[in-house]
Order: sequence, then C-alpha cells, then structure tokens
Amino acid sequence: MKDINYIFNESKSKSKNKIYKKFLKLYTPTLSLVFVILVMMITIECNRVMHIIYFAILIIINLIICFYMFKRKEDNYKLQIASDIFENSREAILVTDGKQNIIVVNKAFQRITGYSIEDVIGKKPSYFKSGIHGKEFYKKMWNDINEKGMWTGEIYDRRKSGELYPKFLTISLINNKEDNSVNYVGIFEDVTEIKKKETYIEQLKRFDEVTGLANYFQLINMLEDMSREEEGILICINIANYSDLNAICSSESLNSIMVSISKEIIAVFKYAYVTARTDKDEFILVIKNRLDLDQLISYINKLIDKLKEPIHIENEEIFISFSMGITEIKKENEEAIEDFIQNGRIAMEFAKSQGNYNYKFYSNHLKDRYLYEVKIENNLRRAIENNEFHIKYQPQVDIYNEKVVGAEALLRWENQELGTVTPDRFISVAEKTGLIKEIGEWVIDSVCKFIKEDMVSIKSKVPISINISPVQFKSQDIHKIVKGYVDRYNIPANMLEIEITEGVIIENREEINDKLIKLKEMGINIALDDFGTGYSSLSYLRKMEIDKIKIDREFIKDYPKGDDGAISKIIVNLSKELGTKVIAEGVETVEQLEFMKEINCALIQGYYYSPPLEKKEFIKFIAKH
Repeated sequence: MKDINYIFNESKSKSKNKIYKKFLKLYTPTLSLVFVILVMMITIECNRVMHIIYFAILIIINLIICFYMFKRKEDNYKLQIASDIFENSREAILVTDGKQNIIVVNKAFQRITGYSIEDVIGKKPSYFKSGIHGKEFYKKMWNDINEKGMWTGEIYDRRKSGELYPKFLTISLINNKEDNSVNYVGIFEDVTEIKKKETYIEQLKRFDEVTGLANYFQLINMLEDMSREEEGILICINIANYSDLNAICSSESLNSIMVSISKEIIAVFKYAYVTARTDKDEFILVIKNRLDLDQLISYINKLIDKLKEPIHIENEEIFISFSMGITEIKKENEEAIEDFIQNGRIAMEFAKSQGNYNYKFYSNHLKDRYLYEVKIENNLRRAIENNEFHIKYQPQVDIYNEKVVGAEALLRWENQELGTVTPDRFISVAEKTGLIKEIGEWVIDSVCKFIKEDMVSIKSKVPISINISPVQFKSQDIHKIVKGYVDRYNIPANMLEIEITEGVIIENREEINDKLIKLKEMGINIALDDFGTGYSSLSYLRKMEIDKIKIDREFIKDYPKGDDGAISKIIVNLSKELGTKVIAEGVETVEQLEFMKEINCALIQGYYYSPPLEKKEFIKFIAKH
C-alpha cells in the first residue's frame, strides 16, 4: 500500500505537470510566431548585435503575453469553481454590500426561503425578520460582526409564504483592502427538521409516547410546583391484567386500550391538575383540593363504572381489571413528593388484594402493614435456604367410625426476625412475588418424602392433601411436577390428594380441566377447597374433574349461635347431587359435630379431633385411630 505522504506528493507533482502543460500550450504557438518574425528580421539588413537584441526582445514579449494569458485563464478557472460551489451549496448563501443591500444569493437561498433573486436583490436581510427577536439581540449580533468579524447562532426568519422557520446562521465581514469596500456574507441552513426532532425528544422526556399524558418525571415536577402552594388528592390506578392483555393483544391494540383508558379517566376527572401514565400498567392523577369526600367518592365510583365497561378493539370486547389507591397531598409537608406517590401505591396494593374494582384510602396503618409485608418478602426469599419452613398435618376423620381417612399438609414458617408468620400473611406475598412456585415445589417434595420415609413404613394408606396455589396451578404444568416427585420417591400416586381453590377453575376452564384429568390419570384425587366463598356454580362443577368438596370453616365456625348451618346443608345436598364426597373443615365443638351427623356430612377436619400435628405426633394419631 502506498504511503500517504507519497500519494500526497504524487498528487502535487501531477498538479504541477498540468500547469506546465497548460503553459506550454500557450507558449508554443507564440514561439512559432517569434520564429516567423525572426525570419522576417533576418531579411532586413542590420548588424549581428541588433539581430540578437531584436530576438531577445521578442522572446521577452512572448513570455509576458503567455504568462498574462495563462494567469487570466487560471483566474477564470478559480472563479468558475467558486461560482459552482456558490450555486450548488446545500447551505443558503447571500452577499450584501457595505450598506447591507443584497447583491447576490444562491439557489439554496431561493429554495429555503421561497424568494427568487429578483425578489431580494437590493433589499436588506432585515426584510425577512421574524419579529421574534428584540433590538438587543440584533445589537449584540452586529457588535460581534463588526468587532470580531463574525457572528454564529440560531435565528428565526420568515419564508415568502409567511411561515416562520429556524435557521443556523453564520455572518462574516469581508474587507477589500484595495478599495476599502466592505461586504457581508451570510451562510445558513434550515434547521426545522432538527428542531422537530429536538422537540420530539423533549416530549419523550416529559410525556408518555402512547397516551400523550405526562410521564413520571413530568408528574414529579408538577407536584413539586403544586405542593408549595396547594393541597390535593392523588389517585393511583393500576391495570391488574396488563400482562394478560399484553399476551393476547398486538402492540397496536394494547396501545389503543391504554389510550381508551386515559380518555375515560380524563372524561371523568375533567379538572384534574395533572393526569399521568407513570408505568406501562399505572396511571396517576392529581386533583387540587376542591372536592369534599362525598364528591370524590362519587367521581371514583363513576370512573369504576366506566372502566368496567368493555373496550371494543378489532371487533372484540376487552375487559380490564384494576384497583385504585387514594392519598392526600399536604402543602409544605416534610414528606418528599415521591412519598406521596408511594403512599398512593401502598393503598392501591391493598385495594388490589381485596379483588378487582376496589379502592383504598391511604393511612399510616396501611403503611405499617406494607412495611411489614416488605419485611416478609425480604425474609421469604431466604426461607427455604435457611430451612425455616416446616409442615404440620391435620387429620381428616370419618365421624361414624372415627378412623383417619386423610390429612391436610399445612405449611408453617418460623423466622428469626419475624417469629411465627401465619400463612394468611405470607402466602399472598409469595403469590404476588412469584416465590409461591418455589415454595409450592418444596411442599410437594417434603410431603412425598414424608410419605416415603414415614407413611409407607407403617403401611398407612392415608392420603395426604396438598394445597396448590392458583398462581402455581395456572402458570406451571403441575401434573409434570407432581409426577416428577412421585417417581423420585417411588410412592403410590393415590397417597396424594391435590386441593385447589374455587377461583382456579373460573378462568380457562378447558385448560384447567385438562390438568385435572392428567392428575386423576395418575391416580391422584382432586378436592375443591373454600367452596361457597366465591363463584359456586352447579354448571361448572358438573364439567370439572372434582372428587371432593370442602365446606369452608366460615360456614361452620359460628354454628349454632351465629349461623343456622343452612349453607353447609346446601353444600352437602349439592355434593350428593354431583356424586362427590364432602368434608367440613373447622369443626371444633360437639354441637358442630352433631350438626354434621344430622346433615350426613361424614368427613370432618378440625380441632374437635385434632389440631395440625408435627410428623411424629401425626404418626401416633394414625396408630391410635
């Protein structure tokens, strides 16, 4: 590869050769003319010295003429190059005289401004002024030009159409030393598209791209401004089924749904100080403190009714599920703006735990509970590793012969920092964080190991019932997981019973029933827990693979003083109609036991016979019964 210096020198050499060739082209014909004249002179009688002088004079004259012609041609060539650059430049160029009258403009100037040469020759550049910039702006600009010889900056002017446009302009002062004349040269480019991009980027910094609402950072800025002078209400709205919508909808449809939601919010809260989309599944609106409590609740209920209505996208009806958290914004409060938002989110999370379409007002009590749940989550992540879980077994008894016919495995958690944490406190956190999958597998593993090491050794045929979380059941191939542990420990599958809650079988019934069938094909029975507390329906029970229905303790605990047992009786009759077994949990007193006998509910679980037992005590209980 040639050295760069060599290439440069070679280029210079070629350039010089071109100049010499041009010179010789001019010199050769004139040299011929000299020889012609010389021949003519020789015929004239004069001495030798005079001939030499004449010849020398002719040569000098020839050289002068050639150099003049060559120089003129070179100057014309340079002028042509400068003219081509001037006319074909992408940047607009205009030249004025010393009095700032335009004397020439290029094609780019005409294209950008819309003015022709005839329109502008003789006019001053101020003819295009936008009217945006004040006298001080132009004063400083001309001071820089006259003192420094140049000014560069962004300026607005008008096109011939009257449209304002931004341009990046450089003005240079040119002094002609020969005649002391002055010219000004202005070079500029239209930066309209650049400004549009800058504006768009600025919009993205402050506004949500999909809905056009304020984003989180803009919300913070506006809240800071408001909270210095006024108080208000902050409402946090979470779209609970956003991930499901994301899975079934195209990105365009999902965006349309979010736009529809934002429009409904704005339509109800027309006078909100700010409405923002702060996350893909979260909207926050702030209302200045002009509403009393009744008015606020009225607006919230109106919004709930609106958002519960289906959204029509691509000829389909889309339903959204959501929850709201509400908190106050105090003027000149010590809390940071982010704390107000966090408070709204805390209230929203508690509303979410109560089910769809709920709202909660923030309180310090809720914050304490939230912080406690944060501690639960942090410790829960290390619970299996630290061997903090254990399982107790509560016997299920046939009241007519008092034999143990089964048992429910109940998860317990002892933590060094939190002490004993009840399942109703940590299971919901585990489900929300996804930790329930890991914990659920640990339970299945532990129960199968217990059956292998303890139950088989005493030749017990009492099946152990395991509660499967709805989150785990829906998101995992539970039949594969169970089969894996059954095969690992080589235990009879009929020693296991799977309990699911009523809520599991409401959605995607075909998919859920398919999983139940696969479990039953292994020899595992299915129990329906918490029956009667949710969406009890004879129609879906007839189609589902259910072996046993459990009467929730809610329908038993207050019998006979606070409950006449009517629902329990209905559930027993329903189970007979369906041909399934029925078991009552939470039976604690003689009166409750006798009532179960009266309504022909043969199987019970509860403190009347036994509380949940450790493994050794449970083995002893089986031996006794």
